Amino acid sequence: MGCILALLSLSALDADVVVVLGVQCPLAGLYAERLNELAERYPAVRFRAVDPCPQDRPEQIAAFARRLSFPLVRDEAGEARRLGATRSPEVFLLVGGKIAYSGRIDDQYAPGTNRAAPTRRDLEEAIREVLAGKGVSIPHATATGCKLKLAAGQPSADPSVTFAEVAPILHRRCAACHRPGQIGPFSLVTYRDTVGWTPMMREVIENGRMPPWHADPKHGTFANDRSLTSAEKQTLLAWIDAGAPRGNAEPPPPTFAEGWRIRADRVLTMPRPFAVPAEGVLDYQEFELDPGFAGDTWIQAVEIRPGSPAVVHHINVYLRPPGGERDTVYLNNVGDHYLAMTVPGNTVTDWPPGVAKVVPAGWKIVLSVHYQPNGTPQQDQSSLALALADPRTVRQQAATRLILDDELRIPPREQTTVRHEWTTEDDFTLLALYPHMHLRGKSMLFEAIDASGRVEILLDVPRYDFAWQHRYVLAVPKPLPRGTTLRCTAVYDNTAANPNNPDPSATVRAGRQSTDEMFQAGFEVVRTAENRLAADSSAWLSTPIVLAAVLLLLHWRGKPRSVVPPPSRALRGRGSEASRGP
Repeated sequence: MGCILALLSLSALDADVVVVLGVQCPLAGLYAERLNELAERYPAVRFRAVDPCPQDRPEQIAAFARRLSFPLVRDEAGEARRLGATRSPEVFLLVGGKIAYSGRIDDQYAPGTNRAAPTRRDLEEAIREVLAGKGVSIPHATATGCKLKLAAGQPSADPSVTFAEVAPILHRRCAACHRPGQIGPFSLVTYRDTVGWTPMMREVIENGRMPPWHADPKHGTFANDRSLTSAEKQTLLAWIDAGAPRGNAEPPPPTFAEGWRIRADRVLTMPRPFAVPAEGVLDYQEFELDPGFAGDTWIQAVEIRPGSPAVVHHINVYLRPPGGERDTVYLNNVGDHYLAMTVPGNTVTDWPPGVAKVVPAGWKIVLSVHYQPNGTPQQDQSSLALALADPRTVRQQAATRLILDDELRIPPREQTTVRHEWTTEDDFTLLALYPHMHLRGKSMLFEAIDASGRVEILLDVPRYDFAWQHRYVLAVPKPLPRGTTLRCTAVYDNTAANPNNPDPSATVRAGRQSTDEMFQAGFEVVRTAENRLAADSSAWLSTPIVLAAVLLLLHWRGKPRSVVPPPSRALRGRGSEASRGP
């Protein structure tokens, strides 16, 4: 009898979950399957979704609707505004037409946060409490997804800024990622693409989250700085404040080169596709490629092409000797194992004329790929192209010198500061810097201390973000005279206040996986005085034939003298093309 009464009570329950979402919002995609699971688990509650976003096209809404087990329609009736929605996705649990719970689905995903699993399932807890006849213990939990533009607003009648002034900024700073087929979840190419995202644009501009660039502007000048200038910010915010007017003329969309951007002398591809799941946190995946170099080979540029840009967040490219093991760092003749990297919008790593890196004979090239699931299963088969350098043009060998801490230990529930130094043993010139930590990394500071004790900040990353890996290329290479101390200070947050922390109770040690930690400070340098071309010339002059010719010439001139050949330049590494480098 009790079971029958319970079933009657459930069947009479007037409960709905209204999901407000924009189909281009990345968090909506990540939560699609989670919502399907909840709808199946709680059939007594009716689920439906509305899309209030003007930039979402009918075909995009229809495609997303096919991913859901419950109805999704465009919000023609303005229900999202009546409910007070501000974000996508945002859920409203209605009981008898009244809001019993509103806000986030759970706390797994948020901009800049990607937990392996939620720590609180807010919507499900509210549903359980309602089905049990209880009041909802936490009736609201702030949604953190994409900010919605619900009110159309009236553009200024006489705007000083229109889309004609805004479009070049978006095309220059954003479109490399935010265009169809790239990792950006929505396009910012045309006016129609952009106008619905203005509230979100204001938020990420004001908090500095986009474009992604994490160097403190007070220290250092970098050739690949992706941040907005003050003038660009002012133009964008003025346009948003004016109601995002279109104006009379819309600039044409940018064109992007097809094919490889560098000269592709050698192309290598992952041997088979890798299946990326719809959601979750993946460890770095490694794929070993064989370039087939029988001799040491000089590399002028590397271009990395993700097979599935929507889920490939970044790729680091390492070198590994034949038979080398996965979790071991192997250094070549100059203490280097690092070749290149790619992050969204920056696929090419190259070096100045006369500077190149070397791949030792027989060594393999390893792609270390960070995948970022986007809500749908994907297949990735990434590749890279190598532009080979003529050894006769290479004056200096670039190397990435790393400060590593293999004994790293981070106690549980604490913030820990770790500091290491390298005193240069020769005169170097600094080209670029690489900070690298994992999920508990909070900040990293690079400093140079000269012989007089003067300290200069080379790079300050006050808010390190594991989701973005940058190569900070100096606008002007910096001399580092012999005896310069390079100091790197890293701070790790192993507390519950770090939303990305997988386990604040763990004692964390050095390791390759994202749940381990890493102290890696990379300095891309060349030896300032190195000149392989002069060395090769000296070596040519010391050959027996040349010496004999010189002696014969002196004899003919009646001035016999002894000629001592210069000492031969020591070659280190594999093959005759590898010179002594950093």
